[in-house]
Amino acid sequence: MIVLTADLSDCSKIAELHRDSIQEGFVSRLGVPFLTLLYQALLKFSGGILLVAKKDQLLLGFVAGVVNTSAFYKYFLRYHFIGAGSLIIPALFKQRCLSGILESLHYTRKVDQPHLPEAELISIAVRPEYRGQGIADQLFDALRAYFKNKGITEFRIVMGAGLSRAQKFYERKGCDLRDEIEVHRGVHSMVYTCNISK
Repeated sequence: MIVLTADLSDCSKIAELHRDSIQEGFVSRLGVPFLTLLYQALLKFSGGILLVAKKDQLLLGFVAGVVNTSAFYKYFLRYHFIGAGSLIIPALFKQRCLSGILESLHYTRKVDQPHLPEAELISIAVRPEYRGQGIADQLFDALRAYFKNKGITEFRIVMGAGLSRAQKFYERKGCDLRDEIEVHRGVHSMVYTCNISK
């Protein structure tokens, strides 16, 4: 098994794994085509990283991160607004999806706080049949090394308050619970931070 930087041809598989593994997140509901475009944009963004774990060309897992979340979302909207818009038009006719989209657009306002770092682990997932084999650890450590190489000393991770298994993983990796926010109405999220100098 190796961990390496993804390429554009990996993005559709990453999108499928995201949809299947991160079902608590609102973005998953926007579908594989939208997620594919999102990860393609992240690969092209100068402050982004998308790493994959592979074994014999099989995608086992991935992790995505950005140096500055606000800058990435601005980049995405500037260069991919039309493409993204055409992919989420069906969702606009569903009230819950429309409100979710609007709330997501205000995400950075809620997490861009003086006491929180700008860099962020956007998403991480491992195929169910390969979990428990240390793949998530290797992906997380590779992302941490990327941030350290960029001169970043701390990054954040935002997750649903009910994801106890994920919270235990990050706590085991030395992350600290820093805040609690409400990205979507009635849904609480925990904000963890990872101090790279630890």
